Amino acid sequence: MNEFIEKALNYFLYGGSIFVCLYWLIFIPNEEKVRNIKNTINNLKNMFNDNKDEEPREETQKKDKK
Repeated sequence: MNEFIEKALNYFLYGGSIFVCLYWLIFIPNEEKVRNIKNTINNLKNMFNDNKDEEPREETQKKDKK
């Protein structure tokens, strides 16, 4: 019986959170939310790019200056 209750709670919590996220994304669009999502994506890209060497960035910056 305890396993059944745990499963029901998990489905309720995860399903509810997914529903709320989808509702927030689909039915409440505004510029600030879109900007926040873009900033989050850019931050994630920067986190992964920070692990790489800095040389390619410097080369592209030099080309842009010319």
